[in-house]
Amino acid sequence: MSQTLNTLSAPGTTTPLRFAILTLALLSSPGCDPNADYVGRSVSRIDNFRHTQTDRVYVIKKSGMINDIQFTRDKVGGRVTGYSVYANAFVVQGLHLSSITFDGGTDSIRLPGTSAITDVRARTYGVEYTASATFPITSEQIRRIAEFDHVVVILSGEADLQRTQLGPKGMQALREFRDRFVEQDGIGDHVIRPGVQVSE
Repeated sequence: MSQTLNTLSAPGTTTPLRFAILTLALLSSPGCDPNADYVGRSVSRIDNFRHTQTDRVYVIKKSGMINDIQFTRDKVGGRVTGYSVYANAFVVQGLHLSSITFDGGTDSIRLPGTSAITDVRARTYGVEYTASATFPITSEQIRRIAEFDHVVVILSGEADLQRTQLGPKGMQALREFRDRFVEQDGIGDHVIRPGVQVSE
């Protein structure tokens, strides 16, 4: 680790390179992964006042420059209004995310979407930008992706961010989302209900 930190402060080391080196250093640090339990976690947010329900399942959590990727289902008045993939990631120099691709080798699905810079922070190695993006997806596309033997996720903007292959827990989470929220009208293991506020 000390050698990595010395490299970060070495003259001529560019900001993107410093950021990449620090990311690799953090990922290679010993110890258990505190985010492991997030992969596969299903969460339902139910608002009885607005009659809405949003269900989320994490398939990636803290992998390189990707903070998380979730599959989501939205319901209004008890009816499904749509599915989407939500992504949150560090991006270089504030570049936006424009698409996400699920590559299964012999078949792939690319989803266009929209993104926004949601956080900007000054670090010792430079400026850190965080982008959040939403990519609409159909139930049939979810079924196709869930049938892949393996899935490589590619986030793209002005340039590809990184290629991340779903591990066993990620694949299981993806298929659980299909089974629970596409094939059935299920509810998450963790349910959040907004509190009711009382006026004076």
